[in-house]
Amino acid sequence: MPDGGLAPDFSSSNPDDAKVDDPIFDIHNMSAWDNFGHWTDGIDDVQHSILSPLFYDCDILAALPPTTVYMGTNEVTYPDSLLLYQKAVQDDSLISVVVGTGLVHDWPLGDTYSQAAVVRPDIYRELGLIANDATSA
Repeated sequence: MPDGGLAPDFSSSNPDDAKVDDPIFDIHNMSAWDNFGHWTDGIDDVQHSILSPLFYDCDILAALPPTTVYMGTNEVTYPDSLLLYQKAVQDDSLISVVVGTGLVHDWPLGDTYSQAAVVRPDIYRELGLIANDATSA
């Protein structure tokens, strides 16, 4: 499993993906990302569970540590991120979501969106970079 962010289903086989008005990624022209970082090297099936957590077995999802998925409604991965969340909940995973209405991919990372500053302390706590307020007193 990658040690960073990952796409729920890189195959883009969900018809709802094409309904998202993503200003950054064009679902109909993703060829530029085919060899991005060589992350699919040696794996021909983009629905393989190593590449796409949407296809993890239920025992793998249930074994993941507590996970929060940050997504924007205007990112091409939004429909599959919702499906991943639903599947993880069904598999008793400790998962939560934060949805940025009208926001794009990676919205919490930069200073472009005011909402990023609101969630960034939560992200830092989830990563263990700052103390949890409940335990630091």
